[in-house]
Amino acid sequence: MHSYFRNPSRSIFWRSLQHLLLLMVLVGATAACANKGAVAPEPSNEWPLAWQDKDGDCQDTETEVLIAQISGLVQWASPDACAIAAGQWKSWGSDQAVPLSSVLVVMVVVPSNAQASGAQDWSMGEKLAFMNDEENLIILDTASAKVRANYGPDRWVPHKKYWCEYATRWRNVKQRYGLTLSEEEDGATAHMMAVACELSKEADKKPMP
Repeated sequence: MHSYFRNPSRSIFWRSLQHLLLLMVLVGATAACANKGAVAPEPSNEWPLAWQDKDGDCQDTETEVLIAQISGLVQWASPDACAIAAGQWKSWGSDQAVPLSSVLVVMVVVPSNAQASGAQDWSMGEKLAFMNDEENLIILDTASAKVRANYGPDRWVPHKKYWCEYATRWRNVKQRYGLTLSEEEDGATAHMMAVACELSKEADKKPMP
């Protein structure tokens, strides 16, 4: 379901600014900025901060993730349905419903972790693709995002409801991009999957009332 929401520009601006500032913290490496001067070699720890519109429908990756995970009604910023103005989402950190103003789309495996586990020689294009990989993107409320920061699963875990999918995504992303899974990450994700994925299987086996 969706509707058109008028005059959303101010809330969208402040949310975008908040997201950019937090994303710079999560990257934990130098952010790439546009420079019209001479082209210099790209530092190996430099990461782009940009959402892509991969299918050319005017909705960028962040918007696609928000649409996929919205709880109920989405209100668009304009009739062309390119940007979201309002809605409600469940945070993976708290499992609480939060409005757009308190929602952030963040990476599961953040750039600083990727940088330390095998991405140091990636091109800017490879880094941009990684940051726009929807399997590597989840929704957090701003408070949970600040607590989580750039920690791995050995130091931060989502609400238990999301353990199975979070751990599975962490391992899938690491494997798909050829990134090293540390012993701590291996142990933490294996524990979450052993506990939560088994619970999911048991719930699926229960007969419907």
